[in-house]
Amino acid sequence: MSDIARFKLPSRLVLTSAAELARALLERADADLELDAAGTRQIGTPGLQVLLSARKTWESEGNDLTLVNFGEELEDQLAQFGLAPIDLQTGFGALPGDDATMDEE
Repeated sequence: MSDIARFKLPSRLVLTSAAELARALLERADADLELDAAGTRQIGTPGLQVLLSARKTWESEGNDLTLVNFGEELEDQLAQFGLAPIDLQTGFGALPGDDATMDEE
């Protein structure tokens, strides 16, 4: 059984941390990864974009991306974007807006 790598997310997933976060995650895109949100207190649009992009990257590589220690405060912030923690992880279906049937009328 292989060990899953764990990556500690920064306390604030905002514009000032987004580029560094994207770089650090891409360096780990070749394996399963747990994102540890224990110390994360704020998610802004740039940080959310990085996490959504990471999900797509991990999915396309066939690897698992999971969140751990994701608190209620962060869930509330994600809900403001119409998302839930499950939307940032692989293996749980399409993201909102990815459904091809939405284009049909």
